[in-house]
Amino acid sequence: MAGLLGESYKTDSAVEGEVPIELPPRFGCSSCLINNHVYVWRGSTNINSRVDAAQDENTLYSLDVETLNWAANPTKGRAPRALAGMGMCAIDKVIYVFGGWVLFGRSNDVHCLPLDSMTWCEVKAVSMINAPLRKDKFGMVEYDGKLVICAGAAESDMRPLRPGVQFINYDSYGFGWTNELHVFDPKTRCWSVPDSTGEMPRPCAAASFTKVDQCTAVLFGGRHKDGRVNDLAILNMEKWEWSGILLPLSPKTPWPCPRSFHSAVSLHDPNVPSTLSPKLLVLWGLSSGDPLGDNQRELSGEVLDDAWILDVKQLSWTKVSSSLEGNGRLWHSSVASYILPCEGQVITFGGSAVDLYRFGSANKLSDVVMMEFGVKTLFRSCALFINRNMELFQDHLGLLPAHMLAYLHNCVRYDKAKKLL
Repeated sequence: MAGLLGESYKTDSAVEGEVPIELPPRFGCSSCLINNHVYVWRGSTNINSRVDAAQDENTLYSLDVETLNWAANPTKGRAPRALAGMGMCAIDKVIYVFGGWVLFGRSNDVHCLPLDSMTWCEVKAVSMINAPLRKDKFGMVEYDGKLVICAGAAESDMRPLRPGVQFINYDSYGFGWTNELHVFDPKTRCWSVPDSTGEMPRPCAAASFTKVDQCTAVLFGGRHKDGRVNDLAILNMEKWEWSGILLPLSPKTPWPCPRSFHSAVSLHDPNVPSTLSPKLLVLWGLSSGDPLGDNQRELSGEVLDDAWILDVKQLSWTKVSSSLEGNGRLWHSSVASYILPCEGQVITFGGSAVDLYRFGSANKLSDVVMMEFGVKTLFRSCALFINRNMELFQDHLGLLPAHMLAYLHNCVRYDKAKKLL
């Protein structure tokens, strides 16, 4: 893999003729990518209050990856109840949201938002017999037009557990961690539980669950019982086969430290067939720490600013050679935008710059961190050359259309980005 570049900056306001948009800072938001637009939904502004949710609760924000401008998109209909920690996926041009943290508990509702109507609709399941527990901080990916949901912080409903499924109680109110695996088909509105083989991962929450090729998802890290872990588990969604729990072979094996509230993206377009080994990028998060005061179950931790790349076939980790200094964060949201199957940008928004549990509040972030990966296309190389030699082309720039001029302006950011690999 070629270079991975990174820089942090506040995005520009809206394009000419639009009202400038300033996106409120938040953590625990969810995001997905459709047609080079990153869509951001809700999030929280106060760790101590579920009522103090993100501003503009029914506004779907979008970032144009090419112009780096934000837009505020009002939505209609019956919006999801969840305020933070929900799952968000795109299937074609429809956004699906599942579960999350609601005012007085957690949810296992499914809602959809077609972008052509911007009208929310609850997708009521035919039956809830095979539905997941009410949960937040779980993982969700799309596979074969369906939603695959794994693990999370959940509320027990006293149902008998299937073989391999575990639920670990955290308190006397039925809250805890789970490793359950479910599939929801939006077309039939049916929940199902795959008959998976192999050792299932440990119950965990605030882990990353990332699709890395057409039928493979990777679960990494998370909170488990009274600590944070650096477990790795790989799921073949075609065979519904788990790899088992993978850990470093020795203390000298390069491996990310235990963490939760991190993010992860695939550095290869997972929907494009390839003979290359998938690569997973893991960003930041909250390290494991000591119990806080008298509460032996609330752990402190350090906000991490490291980045790691996993070769999924070789099961080998490589630490990015230098950190994105000053950009460490937790409970943020990251997506990858692909120009070519192995080239694109990683876009990260939101999160907190401090340990939410240690300080009882969040240093909420609204900046966007963008990183390039892969080999630059000829088009981008030409744009960078023009930017570096603007005086040679000054008389001809007026012939270019507006979107090309905007691209030339914004690619300066990539040219000055910090090289990580």
